[in-house]
Amino acid sequence: MRKILLLFIMTISVCLYSQDGFQYVTTSKDGTDYYYQISSDVDSNMGLYTDFWLKKGISVKKIKTKSGKYSTTGGGYFLTLMRISCLEKTYLFKNTIKYDSAGKVIGTHDFPISEEPKPVVPNSVIETIYKTVCRKE
Repeated sequence: MRKILLLFIMTISVCLYSQDGFQYVTTSKDGTDYYYQISSDVDSNMGLYTDFWLKKGISVKKIKTKSGKYSTTGGGYFLTLMRISCLEKTYLFKNTIKYDSAGKVIGTHDFPISEEPKPVVPNSVIETIYKTVCRKE
């Protein structure tokens, strides 16, 4: 009976995870998890670039208030629309949306279209994302 219950829970968790539409890509040295969702695929853009959403969680921190009590801050996440050039190995940011821990939008930022693409830095989080999104691994 326990095995059936465990199998049921695992099946439900996989379904819930896939409904989100984001796939895990990496964890940074500070413990931040990164997830991605392709917006426009490399193949549909003649292999020149890929647009994708990058989801970055905001860690929850416990702080001590002036009254001596503990309170939690943080939580929520950032969603950033990015473009990676798979041929030139560069990236740029297009838009960022910040959500609170309840999933409510608390801020947005659009990046200028004229922004110059940045090179993918070796041995970095963005390089891991580049390899995953551009299917280099």
